Amino acid sequence: MGFIIRPARIEDATGIFDTHRRSIQEVCAKDYTAQQIQTWFPSTRTPARYADFITNNEEVFIVELEKRIIGYLHIQKDVLTACYILPEFINKGIGTALFQTAEGIFKKRNIKKITLTSSITALTFYQKMGMKVIKPALHQLNSDISLEVYIMEKNLA
Repeated sequence: MGFIIRPARIEDATGIFDTHRRSIQEVCAKDYTAQQIQTWFPSTRTPARYADFITNNEEVFIVELEKRIIGYLHIQKDVLTACYILPEFINKGIGTALFQTAEGIFKKRNIKKITLTSSITALTFYQKMGMKVIKPALHQLNSDISLEVYIMEKNLA
């Protein structure tokens, strides 16, 4: 598969938005309730949120295949905050390539440990990448709705 991983540009915001939306609504829906999914990715969210990440110099990388965004990665300082893939590209090496990109960034910065919060859905993937569960947690979306998640870390050599 001839995909490339590159830093996101402002014009990628809609593709990142679509990838995030579809991944949560179609993939994570097997592990969370409809109410949790709706709160996690509300109908009021727009591509502007993703454009802000890019214009604020946060580290966002996209996976592009034939000029289509099929995955993205978001890093904030020393935390991997997002790694999402379009449903039809799961289990095709895209997530592994994105995770390895994040590892490379952290190693280049001499960061000794990757930390992240995993959904139930992504838990097995991250474990395959060598991440270890530190503890289960609840990610509060609003006063009434939370997601069961896992705090994870991986020491980097």
